[in-house]
Amino acid sequence: MIQWVVGFFEFVVWLSQRTPIRQIQEMIMRRMNLPRLPERWEEIDFTISAAGSGFTKISVSGKKGFLDGLSKERHPNRDELLHLLGHKRATTGEFQGDRVSIYKSGDFLKIEVEYPNTVCLGLGDKTGGVNRRGRFHFWNMDDANHGIFSDPLYQSHPIAYFISEGVGVVIVDSPAYQYWDISEYGAKIVVKDLDASVYVAEFFSLAEAYGNVAQFLGTFTLPPLWAIGYQQSRWSYWDEGKFRELSRRFQEEGIPCDVFYMDIDYMDGYRCFTVDRNRFPNLKALASEIDQKLVAIIDPGLKVDKSYRLYEEGMRQNFFMRDISGKVYTDRVWPGACHFPDFLDQGVREWWGDQYSSLLDMGIEGYWNDMNEPSTFSLRRTFPKNLVHIDGRRHGDVHNIYGLMMARGTYEGLRKLRPNDRPFVLTRSSYLGGQNFAWMWTGDNKSTWEFLKLSVRQMQSISISGQPLCGADVGGFSGNPDSELMVRWMQLGVFYPLFRNHTAYGTENQEPWEFPKVLQELRDAIRLRYKLLPYIYTQFFLSSLGLGPIIRPMTWIDKGVDERCMNRQFMFGEQMLVAPVLETTDNMEVILPNGIWHDFFTGEQFQGKITVEVDLSTIPLFVKSGSSIPLAKEVRQNAESTFATGIEIRNYGEDPKGLLYRDNGKDLTYRQGNFELYRLPQMECIWND
Repeated sequence: MIQWVVGFFEFVVWLSQRTPIRQIQEMIMRRMNLPRLPERWEEIDFTISAAGSGFTKISVSGKKGFLDGLSKERHPNRDELLHLLGHKRATTGEFQGDRVSIYKSGDFLKIEVEYPNTVCLGLGDKTGGVNRRGRFHFWNMDDANHGIFSDPLYQSHPIAYFISEGVGVVIVDSPAYQYWDISEYGAKIVVKDLDASVYVAEFFSLAEAYGNVAQFLGTFTLPPLWAIGYQQSRWSYWDEGKFRELSRRFQEEGIPCDVFYMDIDYMDGYRCFTVDRNRFPNLKALASEIDQKLVAIIDPGLKVDKSYRLYEEGMRQNFFMRDISGKVYTDRVWPGACHFPDFLDQGVREWWGDQYSSLLDMGIEGYWNDMNEPSTFSLRRTFPKNLVHIDGRRHGDVHNIYGLMMARGTYEGLRKLRPNDRPFVLTRSSYLGGQNFAWMWTGDNKSTWEFLKLSVRQMQSISISGQPLCGADVGGFSGNPDSELMVRWMQLGVFYPLFRNHTAYGTENQEPWEFPKVLQELRDAIRLRYKLLPYIYTQFFLSSLGLGPIIRPMTWIDKGVDERCMNRQFMFGEQMLVAPVLETTDNMEVILPNGIWHDFFTGEQFQGKITVEVDLSTIPLFVKSGSSIPLAKEVRQNAESTFATGIEIRNYGEDPKGLLYRDNGKDLTYRQGNFELYRLPQMECIWND
């Protein structure tokens, strides 16, 4: 099966090298069977109501939408903490009703939003620039050979921030197909759903807008401390011996590493929730003996096999997707012929969540939900639109939430099975609000400089869309990076919330020591991540309160930043600016926002537009003057042991200020106030319950 799929991918690459890009895109659109948009429209009336968090809801049908019923994560001490930190409630402007017009044609609604803007941010998992202009499709899709302009991709986050004097926010809640056309005048949005809900609001700053979006969509449970360390993965590490060898090698090389991933080949014939006992005869012992945590992949497709307990249970309880005739739907993925659980049903999600008990008992601590757009090996690459869910809904009307609901079932199952532990769930497909349940990454990227640059833009767009727990595969999934590209990607990955090195079946090994000429630079980059962990963990805490994503666009502090700067630089938390090296060069331009900035490593002061001399060891990282940054005293082999060495405080400029957050990094007792919060640099404890 693997050889067949790899051969297919190679054919796609061959075809892409011989066919014009526009023609390829047209072929893909036909294959995806995206709907033709109507040409004639009739303007219709709508209702307006208050929706909370400063938002106004606009609806034609008056029915509740997906977000209305979504379980949303909020820090229990949020209001008290915001008051303690001096954050006031956001002041909202008035998003005038006459800025929105709605039209109908058959099963489609067209929403026209008039909001003149200089910059538009958001839309989540999209290619293109940070400043959104042009046409975008929302239809979750596994486009395994996607390029730097491909659309749609794996996730749907139909939310946009229109920046002018104020910040207008538009959210369209519908898990059906959506089409957005964005310009400097506003947006024209078409959705194949007469029950779609539109939410609009206006705020005076991007920070206020994001804070209210975070409250409206929900935030996230703090991750276990190990999840923000370095993570090593490939498709696949074949057996227990390989994992032991990897753990030993990281120790020998003095390279910290917290996580190893188990891709599909750990399973027995790709059957979910099983383990190949020939290659992993004692998985529990392996998990307890190595320094790293294990994260295992789980796909939605269950092999059609009457000797497979999970398949038999799903059939007996009517848990699988069906076609319009009532027949259980079959499609092919890694195990061959498969049936697919209907994760929109609560009973199915509870059943699914219970299955993780066996893997938890074997010591696997995190879970990676893949192929859940859903992706299949059919020519359309996903489910037909006319499949029927248990509640009677047509799949085409809810397609974009399938992956989110799988991740939700995983998350809620882990919370039930291990009620005191913080779950780690990583999903490839998601929708608005997915951050309540899972991290995400950008799927099957490529080992090229263009994809390195694209990830800078994607991280900003995904983060500002309410999904701050994100990453891209360091080094690229498909292809073989050379030493220079690997170094630059590792140096950028230091600042991804999810810092994972992952590569595909059939590629060359991508562990740091496989690049001996630049091993020291790779080691230094990973160790920098661990040096920064106290600052990073504090930013995760602040983000869980809605006080900004970890990665922020430059417009967070400067509305007038130029587009080139916006696409190449970003804020890392509240006090740092990252300007990664994105091509072969010995110098690069960096544009610093107003005020004084300091080189993180030397403390040297800079202002405005500067030229930075770079070599392979250079990581252009700047700190806002007046900042007090918490760092780890020493770097050890994992996040927990690094934190245990204590805190070093580094001050930049006059009257420095900062924060340090600490808890046990393991359980959910922080939700009962069991954590410590300090003002820096004096280490004044302002919360210690």
